Amino acid sequence: MKRSTPAAKETALKRSKSYKIEKYRKEIFLTGMDKMKSMKKLQEQATRIFCRLLEKLNGKEHIKLRVEGFMPLSMEYLYQVETPFGTGKVYSLGHTYEQNGDLMYDPEMCFIVTNNGNEIAIYPQLYRQDNLGLYEESIHIENGYVIGYITIWQQGHCSFANQWLKNIQSQGFLK
Repeated sequence: MKRSTPAAKETALKRSKSYKIEKYRKEIFLTGMDKMKSMKKLQEQATRIFCRLLEKLNGKEHIKLRVEGFMPLSMEYLYQVETPFGTGKVYSLGHTYEQNGDLMYDPEMCFIVTNNGNEIAIYPQLYRQDNLGLYEESIHIENGYVIGYITIWQQGHCSFANQWLKNIQSQGFLK
């Protein structure tokens, strides 16, 4: 029986379809980085509010905050992602309620948080409003890489998030 050498195994791997797809995705990621650097990030005030919510997580993966008269606010760490700005962490933030036994988001947004040592930047990535059937993924993530974004959605998500985070603060969720 003939044994394959490490070089032969590497050659076979490079010919495989999955290797070619992964290599192609990385090339898309690298060539699209300059275009993606124009993604909108949260304004300074909204970033500070989001960071205060992150502090409330305090190393946990999930928190649920309650304020009388408002829907609960949940925050959850989801996963890590490679972005044009470095490695980021994706978090979900959303108000929830139950309808016919189902958990409904009103709304939920996902955010990519990057920290290059000098600056924390937060990019709205997804908007979901269950009662309206809306699900808009403005920043596309595949296999742990940001591969593109829809400019108009991402700008709209950023505008909404800037105001929503101010509302979250004024409603008392940071106390």
